Amino acid sequence: MNRIKISKSRQRLLEFVDEYIKRIGFAPTIREIVKGAEISSTSVVKFHIDKLVSAGFIELNNRNFRNIERVHLPVPNIYIEDLSHKVCNRCNVNKDIKDFYKRKGYPIAICKECTNEDSRNHYMNNRPHYLEYMKKYRDSARQEALTHYGGKCNCCGETRHEFLAIDHINGGGCKHHKSINGMAIGIWLRKNNYPEGFRILCHNCNMALGFFGYCPHKTT
Repeated sequence: MNRIKISKSRQRLLEFVDEYIKRIGFAPTIREIVKGAEISSTSVVKFHIDKLVSAGFIELNNRNFRNIERVHLPVPNIYIEDLSHKVCNRCNVNKDIKDFYKRKGYPIAICKECTNEDSRNHYMNNRPHYLEYMKKYRDSARQEALTHYGGKCNCCGETRHEFLAIDHINGGGCKHHKSINGMAIGIWLRKNNYPEGFRILCHNCNMALGFFGYCPHKTT
């Protein structure tokens, strides 16, 4: 008989369902399996059951998960797969499972190091496209922010967007820019639903307030 790989979580699932059927007389629900076999979610349970049905460990009645008729527990020549390590399909190195990104709860085929390298290479090969896309994204976010906060200088009424800036009403702009790690202020405002505490100033008014504490427009 061929040796068949079965994970520890599937082993727990089989043992729980087998014991449940012997004790109660019918199969547990999916949610009962989640709790009893210590599996993360109902979708993962369904995935495991599909695989166990294909491997012949579980028999279903009319493909209904609640109608599990029989469970075949692993025999001695079937061994439990060690899921603490995985071989990367790119570099062919056996690595800790923590060295793989996960998709839908399962580690992907390529390790983090190879995935990151692929991402860097893809960026460098398509850098002009990325730069153009990010510029359009920043410009659109900035224009939306300007429109939201009035579209004109709060001091002199300037409306040409090239002359306008987003100002922190209570100061602290430098500290805020550092805290968002260089993210464009327009993008940050969009992501945070345009909070209060910001206004539009033209660059002249903004610089005058920064250097002198007042704007000449307000003194004339």
